[in-house]
Amino acid sequence: MNKNIIYGLKDPRTDEYKYVGKSINGIERAKSHLSHSHNPLVCEWIRELREYNYTPNIIVLENVSDWTQLVDKEKYWVGKLTEEDHDLLNVLITDSYDNSIEIYNKKLREQIEERGKILDEKLNKSLMQFGDESNLGDLIKRRRKMLHITQEELSNVSGVGLHTIKRIELNNANPTINTVMKILDMLGYELFINLKS
Repeated sequence: MNKNIIYGLKDPRTDEYKYVGKSINGIERAKSHLSHSHNPLVCEWIRELREYNYTPNIIVLENVSDWTQLVDKEKYWVGKLTEEDHDLLNVLITDSYDNSIEIYNKKLREQIEERGKILDEKLNKSLMQFGDESNLGDLIKRRRKMLHITQEELSNVSGVGLHTIKRIELNNANPTINTVMKILDMLGYELFINLKS
């Protein structure tokens, strides 16, 4: 079995990738995050999962034949999953890829500060009514994640197809009012339609 891998840690509640890593020791490196991660953001996320009796799902994203390609492959997967709207907890990986402790800690502090701002913004937006500053897909996704339910769970309880829910959250769907009402009802929202005056 190939020991050189790129792996992802997935949140079992949302089916979202939260971390991408590289290993020359196979899956053992990925498992080490469960007891202690070098990334405090990952530690905090795993602690949160444990409070709800969950553990991250470990997924091998790619087997890498040449270990010298691991850094580039890791950058590729971080970019790919970020583009797919996964909220990764990785410390930023730059083209220079400097491993010095000082630069690493600086990037980590910046990322923690930025994540704090993002979390505050998400909390404030979740308290807002649906309107000009948001859209239906974002509203549904944000509320679903606040409730710690996966897209599949929402599909099961609302009776709306999983593919439809995924497309709505990506704002790539044109759902019927009936479909929207089913989803919003399960998320604790009501839909009001008013005539223009």
